[in-house]
Amino acid sequence: MVAAGLRTVVAGLDHPEGVCWSPDEGLVYAGGEAGQVYRFSCDGGDAEIVATIGGGFLLGLAFDGAGRLYVCDPGNGCVQRVSPDGCVERYGEPIGFPNYPVFDGQGRLWVSDSGGWEGMDGAIVRIDPDGVTERVIDGLAFANGLAIDGDWLYAVESAWPRVIRLPLRGGAVEP
Repeated sequence: MVAAGLRTVVAGLDHPEGVCWSPDEGLVYAGGEAGQVYRFSCDGGDAEIVATIGGGFLLGLAFDGAGRLYVCDPGNGCVQRVSPDGCVERYGEPIGFPNYPVFDGQGRLWVSDSGGWEGMDGAIVRIDPDGVTERVIDGLAFANGLAIDGDWLYAVESAWPRVIRLPLRGGAVEP
């Protein structure tokens, strides 16, 4: 069954995983399997490649308040920051399998490090605005999607499968 109103906005992307909205531009961004950063309109049409990250395989994406895009890149084991003009730089320290990013109200980027599917080696990593990177919780079963609501961080553990809720206090996750 197809839902009423469902339509294709853009097609022909190379294995897109993550998608996010650019509030500054009113455009949608997605990543590709070979490191492509795609940009396209919600009204349809062709996608434009605004950057290509060598060795990349792009998953979750998020924008900061300055219009810079942050992309989880497990191909290179890090988060990449893409400026509006398409310049790419690594953000923070290496992360094993970065999967999904989300910003909190203080400008800190929280990232799921999935680890392996079979193990309990997933984690949540926090990258402060100055780039300082800290693993704040370990032992998760394939950490995946994240969301923040006020003082709570929600995380998907895909291998169990469940969603967990963790209290945020002053930038740390309380056990």
